Amino acid sequence: MKTIFYEQNQLNISKKLEQGYFNVYTNPTPMQLKFIIDLFLNSKNYNGLIVGEESTILKQIKKQFIHIKAAGGLVFNKKRELLLIKRLGKWDLPKGKLELGETKPIGAIREVEEECGIHGVSILKKLKSSYHVYPFENAWALKTSYWYSMNYEGDEKLIPQLEENITEAVWVNFKALDLDKLETYPAIAKVLHLSQSLLE
Repeated sequence: MKTIFYEQNQLNISKKLEQGYFNVYTNPTPMQLKFIIDLFLNSKNYNGLIVGEESTILKQIKKQFIHIKAAGGLVFNKKRELLLIKRLGKWDLPKGKLELGETKPIGAIREVEEECGIHGVSILKKLKSSYHVYPFENAWALKTSYWYSMNYEGDEKLIPQLEENITEAVWVNFKALDLDKLETYPAIAKVLHLSQSLLE
């Protein structure tokens, strides 16, 4: 299943029917898809489900938005602590937009190192991507964030990138982190929940 977030709203895409959804659509037409997206953007606490071929439907949805690609990482140090940043008052994972012609892994490493002031980060494996929608230049953007688990063996002091509205960068005990109480973004919360198995 893939989930697109807009604030607290969720639009889920699954190849099979899932239980617990009030708004369910199967293989919507282009006109129906526009209607679904309108509900998703203009309803409160919307939680819809589209049933069909996930990658095809996601591709159709992306066409309705300005599509922005970003990459970042879940970085673990020698103590198996997780690197978190505080951006605009909420806890986040280091990530940022890919530059023109940049590959996803290279962009993910660059963003982590720039946003946290460290060097020598390496990728362990690719994780599931996340998706969220936000207002952008009098329109709507859908950002796909490509995530990687990463390793950092150094001991440099973390330096938050202030020009990117990052005020803190800290190492935390991931196993002890209460994800349900963490003040973060819904898409980031899902990435963290899915990644807890990394330390198991």
